[in-house]
Amino acid sequence: MDLKGRAVLVTGAGRRVGQAIAIGLAQAGCDVGVHFHGSGDGAAETARGIRAAGRHAELLPADLQDAAAARGLADRAAGALGRLDILINSAAIMIRQPVAEITPESWEGGGGGGGGREGARSLTSRMWRPSSPGQPISPTA
Repeated sequence: MDLKGRAVLVTGAGRRVGQAIAIGLAQAGCDVGVHFHGSGDGAAETARGIRAAGRHAELLPADLQDAAAARGLADRAAGALGRLDILINSAAIMIRQPVAEITPESWEGGGGGGGGREGARSLTSRMWRPSSPGQPISPTA
């Protein structure tokens, strides 16, 4: 698949897998919206890697446990990048908890409302609107 010139939003792009995906997509020719929440320094590092590959990077902070913020993120990315072709759902909540102590609430993101899942659902539904030809990809789902 030729990705040159595509506009991509990568959630959780400030660390770990999301960071590697974002930089790899830039190396493949994509402009990248770098979503982050608690990892601003890592997101800035990701943006530097994208720019070093000769592509455009936009930093897009948002708390995906906030449904309104999650719903607006894809539109913000499309505005910043000129359009949005691909969504990579890579954001995750890292809760350090002994396995024996995991509850349904902690499994769903600590808030009991399925915060991360709701954020991914909101973003994905934005990409599937008839006016948006985008392609959501959820490697962590």
